[in-house]
Amino acid sequence: MCLEPAGREDRTSGRGFDPPWSTLHSATKRMSWQGVVCASVAPYVFGVEQRGSVTALTIWTQGDGLLSVLAPIGLAAAAGTSLVIDLDPDGPSFGGSVSLAALVRSGPRRDDLRPQASGPAVLANGGIDPGEAETVVRALIEGWPSIVMRSPCDAGLFAPVVPVYPLLPGSLTPSPDRFCVFQRTGFYAERGAEGIEIPRPSAATVRSLLTGSLPGRSRWVRAWRPVWEHPWR
Repeated sequence: MCLEPAGREDRTSGRGFDPPWSTLHSATKRMSWQGVVCASVAPYVFGVEQRGSVTALTIWTQGDGLLSVLAPIGLAAAAGTSLVIDLDPDGPSFGGSVSLAALVRSGPRRDDLRPQASGPAVLANGGIDPGEAETVVRALIEGWPSIVMRSPCDAGLFAPVVPVYPLLPGSLTPSPDRFCVFQRTGFYAERGAEGIEIPRPSAATVRSLLTGSLPGRSRWVRAWRPVWEHPWR
């Protein structure tokens, strides 16, 4: 795994919740991620002050399964009150009883389409294609201050794409012809294009996110803030 946590750097804030599940499971195609919250009528949220303007972004990561889960959470946490919507029908199981598929099937209520408390939350996919959920997704974009859409492909169906590449040695890191986000890993590597560089997350940061808490004073989360300020296309 290329995204190895750095040494202990951050202290968790202690804010969060007791997750309804107790173990982290992984499989070839699906991953149950301990501690990530599911947005609902009364969502669990990480406590953080709102910053930034009303914005929606799609985030796509190249090659790394763990990074594809951590990056959307980091981008959302940097925004403040924000919702991560998983557009991948084969994506990780974030837990919780509410999913994007469930909202499409049952029809969302007004309170489902706006935050009920401050901080970021995550809405699992539930096995639905993005095109089938367009009406609900666009309603969520209208109702939340910030939206991060986790995409399995390098395409922005509802908002501009933020491409994220792990920095790996040699030719393992591609040279994109556009502005990107580059995630530092445990290897020395130079980025091959202009972009925003994110430091390696500390072990405490990864542990906090995996147990549903917002890491306090996290350099990794702060590093995502400039992503919201760039004019993505």
